[in-house]
Amino acid sequence: MNGNNDGAPQTCKWVIIHGHFYQPPRENPWLNIIETQGGALPYHDWNERIYAECYRPNGSSRLLDPDGMISHIHNNYTTMSFNFGPTLMSWIEKNHPKTARRISHGDKEGARLNAGHGNALAQVYNHIIMPLASCRDKLTQIRWAKAAFRRSFDRDPEGMWLAETAVNMETIRCLIDENISFIVCSPNQAESVRRLHDSSHWIPTSEHPLDTKQPYRLFLRDNSGNGDGRYIDIFFFNEPLSKEISFNDLLKDAHTLGKRIDGCFTPGSDHDEVTVIATDGETFGHHKPFGDMCLAYFFSRIAPQLSIQPTNFGHYLSLHPPQYEVTLRNAFGEGTSWSCAHGVGRWIRDCGCSTGGKTGWHQKWRGPLRNALDRLQKRIDTVYETACSDVNMDPWALRDEYGCCFEGPALPVGSGTSSLQTPPPLKGLTPDKERRLRRLLEAQKFMLFSFTSCGWFFSDISGIETMQNLSYACRAIQLGLSPGEQAEALRTFMSDLTAAESNIPGKTGAKLFERDIMPFFYHESMICFTAAMLQSLGINRIDNAPCHGYNCSVRELKAQKSALSQLFPSNSPLHIRTYEVSLNNTTTAESGVWLVTTDLSDFAQPAGWVLPTSEVSGPAGTTYNPASIRNNPKARRFTLADIFVTLRHELSTIYLKKIAVHSDKKFMAWFEENERNLALLLSFYPEMPEYFHAPIIFLLQNRWDAVFRKLENPSMEKECVAELSDIWQKAQRFRVEPDLGACTTQCEKILTVELENLVRDLNANQCERISTLLDIVDLYKIPVLKSKFEDMAYPVLTGPLTELYNEVINAEKTTDSQRTGNRKKLLLKLLNFARRMNFSTKQFPV
Repeated sequence: MNGNNDGAPQTCKWVIIHGHFYQPPRENPWLNIIETQGGALPYHDWNERIYAECYRPNGSSRLLDPDGMISHIHNNYTTMSFNFGPTLMSWIEKNHPKTARRISHGDKEGARLNAGHGNALAQVYNHIIMPLASCRDKLTQIRWAKAAFRRSFDRDPEGMWLAETAVNMETIRCLIDENISFIVCSPNQAESVRRLHDSSHWIPTSEHPLDTKQPYRLFLRDNSGNGDGRYIDIFFFNEPLSKEISFNDLLKDAHTLGKRIDGCFTPGSDHDEVTVIATDGETFGHHKPFGDMCLAYFFSRIAPQLSIQPTNFGHYLSLHPPQYEVTLRNAFGEGTSWSCAHGVGRWIRDCGCSTGGKTGWHQKWRGPLRNALDRLQKRIDTVYETACSDVNMDPWALRDEYGCCFEGPALPVGSGTSSLQTPPPLKGLTPDKERRLRRLLEAQKFMLFSFTSCGWFFSDISGIETMQNLSYACRAIQLGLSPGEQAEALRTFMSDLTAAESNIPGKTGAKLFERDIMPFFYHESMICFTAAMLQSLGINRIDNAPCHGYNCSVRELKAQKSALSQLFPSNSPLHIRTYEVSLNNTTTAESGVWLVTTDLSDFAQPAGWVLPTSEVSGPAGTTYNPASIRNNPKARRFTLADIFVTLRHELSTIYLKKIAVHSDKKFMAWFEENERNLALLLSFYPEMPEYFHAPIIFLLQNRWDAVFRKLENPSMEKECVAELSDIWQKAQRFRVEPDLGACTTQCEKILTVELENLVRDLNANQCERISTLLDIVDLYKIPVLKSKFEDMAYPVLTGPLTELYNEVINAEKTTDSQRTGNRKKLLLKLLNFARRMNFSTKQFPV
């Protein structure tokens, strides 16, 4: 609070720091998993990388003392305003549930601190540019967002974050219809203001800059100025300050950040003011390393010193309803956004805004891309509307309700079992009609995903974001149209994409689509080929196993030897196998049976032919003629190079392990026989010949990884420490370095188990075990994520350790019993352990 002692009313300086946490949906639409993304190395994909650098750290950010020791861990989500894209939040909930709970707790704690108003805002579902969407698509985005928000935060949202803050009056109408109370915009989106309930003239923001230290009210009106009295409130963020945080070095020092925020308030103001900061949440840790720590220190230390009160939008609005109303630029046209100086041109035309790319690159591809997707959506919507009409259902109400079902358990169609995965209106339908509508609803989802804003944001149509959108469009064609309609839809879509010219010479949207996406139009055949090939290679003999969302059943068929010799006269029949593969996807209701013939006669390029059983005529039963598969013009030929990247990685891992087991024994015998000679060789030559270098790396790497696997057993700890020392010495002698990838994963696994044991039973032996493991990590510079283990230890060191300390101190004041002595010894060991975990123990003087 600010004020004086002469009886004048006190005023308060409020701050709202909002983080827009968002990544586009990255899942492969055929496998429903995120495949490896090389640009995110050393992480598997960009979600994992940004999670490690931003989403998790903000839930447990460090405050350090002058010695660099951790004095406190702060959950930024409890003191900042934030939104998480629903598809990103769903990914976090599935893959990192502890962090998801920290985020949810942040909202609840924010509500406790702010009179019942939580910190979280909803976000339009998959980040489409709302002014460019149809009214029904706008409503679906809002309704899906509300359903996702309720799942994650157990309440209805008060406010909603619009993708790129893009807004026009139709968007406002939809938000008001859905009971959204407020949004956040850039001050550049405001056109004019006037005092509330004042009929005087409007003040253009071009003449008088908008005061962003207060909220504004926007009344719903038509183009003629007529309205019904309904409204939405808008906060406009401080653009210069927000940009400084995003693009300059303001997050390097919390004191500097605090002074900059404090300088935004009006000196001697006679009323409360709020400074609103809005930026990408990824700024705090990913774009700006350790930005989360700066934010935590500001909230915990600097804001109280400066009498600045952090809050959230809902709370501030409840205390300070708007005193002014506002109009928006181009409200009855395409609208405006925070990241395009030309309204929303960035997502529909070559407006001049772009990110990345080379000098001279254009974005003329944007218009043809949107045109192609708009035309495709109309085709898919028409089929969907007809299907819903056939069963007397409102298509758009059904689609809205389907958004409540995305995260439910998938159950077989027609099972009769209640499931969130199947919208209630579908449960009375016949299995065939339910299957059809389930496919069409999934097509609607993927069609909307194809309009995710990132597809237009960057420099070229060949970027991964745009290609991801096009893959969603391809999936929508598969699920939303009958086989007879798909060919024509693809021809039209490809024709439209031909006009979307890439900056890469000779490339268009159509050529990129044909090269990178169309092969997966036959994804079921790919999966069947993979499942059959696994059987042929002897890798997987399970008859019925899940395969990336599909229930997959593989049955080998007996082939006629005469047919084999006729078809493959030069090959041994032992290399030819024929299988019947059944697939069933319980989410999309796709199912079918395929025949697969595999040929392993050329191990340099194993191949197979896949054909739906509906395309086959011939003998049934236990014998089958593979010639009718290979020679059928509708059969598709695959090699292992054609299958999904994820499946190729799985196969590669299996074969690398097989080769390693065989090679290890031979290399060990060779090394033991020649170790002295190799050492002498190094005294003659500074570098070892490559043909000697490679087997030594292979051998030492296998031994290295094997020791870390043994390290799981505490009784083998001393033996493992000695073995690692021996391997390391040999590695140094022969000038090789072990790869630390596998041992990093193994160390993190072991440390997680041991810290969980410590949480259950706080004892000195467990502390010593963990300390030894950390010594190994430090000695060999193994890049484990130590902050994860500090998070696990923190509750122990702030709870049970404090209790033990108080017990020992109080006991020493009254008695010096043997028990007190033992407890003190334990306390000293635990304090040493706390320091080993990088925690300050200054609050425990002994």
